[in-house]
Amino acid sequence: MSLVQWSDDLKTGVCGVDCQHKALIRMLSGLYSIAEKSQDREVVSEAASLLADFVVEHFQCEEKTMRDIVYPAYESHKKQHDEFACKVAEIVQHFDESGDNGSLTTSVQSYMVPWLIEHFTKTDKEMAGFIAGGPSGKAA
Repeated sequence: MSLVQWSDDLKTGVCGVDCQHKALIRMLSGLYSIAEKSQDREVVSEAASLLADFVVEHFQCEEKTMRDIVYPAYESHKKQHDEFACKVAEIVQHFDESGDNGSLTTSVQSYMVPWLIEHFTKTDKEMAGFIAGGPSGKAA
């Protein structure tokens, strides 16, 4: 069983966003599994770096969408993205310096997963509601 699984509760209803969210969940679960089982520091480091890179890529796509639709909560949403991406980069750097798989799995389980679930189900769903309702923010 994976650390976290995709469910309908995590859906925003925005296809591109949901596809990338599913990929993030798979990558996060994969990193956790690799870090839990592998003693090959290079393999774990590569998986962690790929996740960190994808987080940035996903956030850039989401932020472009928000700019395109002139989303009124863009700045606060982007700030959340920036803080999370920075923390993920710190976690990866700590692993690269220490090689501590236990610290990495703890960070994934106690910080990354809860943060993403909260962000998907609250902040991203608010953005999706705006997309669905257009500039008025009300569903058509």
